Amino acid sequence: MKVLLIRHHRPSINTRLSESINQIQGVYPPLGIAYIAAVLEEKHEVTILDTQALNLTRDEIKQSIQKINPDVVGITCMTPTIRASLEISELTKEVSDDIITVLGGPHLSAFPKETLTYDHVDFGVVGEGEIVFPGLLTALEGENQLNEIDGLVFKKNGEIKFNSPKKYVKDLDSLPFPARHLLPNKKYYSIHADYPFTTLMTSRGCPFNCGYCFRDIFNRKLRFRSAKNVVDEIELCLEMRFKEIWFYDDVFTFNKKRVAEICSEILNRGLDFKWTAISRVDTVDYDLLKKMKKAGCYRIRYGVESGNQEILDLMNKRITLNMVKKTIKLTKKLGIETLCFFMIGYPGENSEKIKETIDFSIKIDPNWVMFSNAIPFPKTNFLELAYKKGLLKDRNYWDKFVLNKTDEKIPYSFPNLDRWVEFAFKRFYFRPKFVLKTILNLKSIRQNQRYILGLRALINYRSFLA
Repeated sequence: MKVLLIRHHRPSINTRLSESINQIQGVYPPLGIAYIAAVLEEKHEVTILDTQALNLTRDEIKQSIQKINPDVVGITCMTPTIRASLEISELTKEVSDDIITVLGGPHLSAFPKETLTYDHVDFGVVGEGEIVFPGLLTALEGENQLNEIDGLVFKKNGEIKFNSPKKYVKDLDSLPFPARHLLPNKKYYSIHADYPFTTLMTSRGCPFNCGYCFRDIFNRKLRFRSAKNVVDEIELCLEMRFKEIWFYDDVFTFNKKRVAEICSEILNRGLDFKWTAISRVDTVDYDLLKKMKKAGCYRIRYGVESGNQEILDLMNKRITLNMVKKTIKLTKKLGIETLCFFMIGYPGENSEKIKETIDFSIKIDPNWVMFSNAIPFPKTNFLELAYKKGLLKDRNYWDKFVLNKTDEKIPYSFPNLDRWVEFAFKRFYFRPKFVLKTILNLKSIRQNQRYILGLRALINYRSFLA
């Protein structure tokens, strides 16, 4: 069969962050559909259309679908961007009613049946697409029955049926590498990355239970790829001339022994490249960081989230401020850059606690920070907490949003939330110490251009009104 996989994430109606900041964050490769494409192309003709990276208009997307003329269109989606994904399924049916539309991604785990209420959505994929999607194509070819496919949402005699997923990929080494050859790799960029760059996953799942994060049952099952398998993929990426690799695991350093093995494999093969990873402050130590640095790691992105211990406990982060201070200091001492994520506006915060977070970010002084507006996403403890504290008036808001019963931004009424985030950004980045340090560390014309873009984004941020 001829399959077209599409990513179409317009700026979401529920993205509260300034558009100027959204733009400089960049566009990253859609690894999820690249993995699915790699599995499907063993038996089918597969194309990927990344409309976000290619910056395509509605008409251009429609023309692309017409030109490819697929039998099946698979669309990845998250709940905040579901409207954009639904736009693609509707557009596909305008091209031809005979094209089968399939929606998958994190959104389907939260709202499987609701998503299938739309006439232009034929199927939904819940769970790991590498298992569900091939089974669906086999059924469409008449070789098995829809009710036999775990994780499939489908329509039968006017009713929406859902086969709960029971299977997941246990051996990640058994998967083919993502089909990067189908992606517009030169279109991906970030203000924080050398060009061209790509992302890479060495594990799946996260064992932690932070209150603001939605995880389905399989996203909680932690599974690891072998060091050899990971570095084999790294070598392929280097052959494709990527200059930088971002390890995009939820917690790259959870298994310290395995990370050390990956670093040893990189060093033994003599691979010389830059890489970054996402980590927690409680999953690294001196020996591991030293080895990571030797193997090419130049930046670690830590999820700190708050500078107030009471709020960290409310988030169920299971870290302390003292842990944060020690880890950031140690990481910087070993010559690895730090980027810390903070969240502003969690239930229980007030102006004093927000100021503590901003002051804490300045005190630990990472190389970079990212402040985000706290948003209670569906099926999270955060959403329930926001409702109980009266910050969210409608507990069923996301259901209504998915069913197109409201166009309103999520009515999360934290006082002056957007302004606090703007203030946090400008307070951190407009410090004379930070500006001077940045100027002194400039090493290339391209780096200089990236920093100018970042400065422009901050200046264009809506003015803070106290």
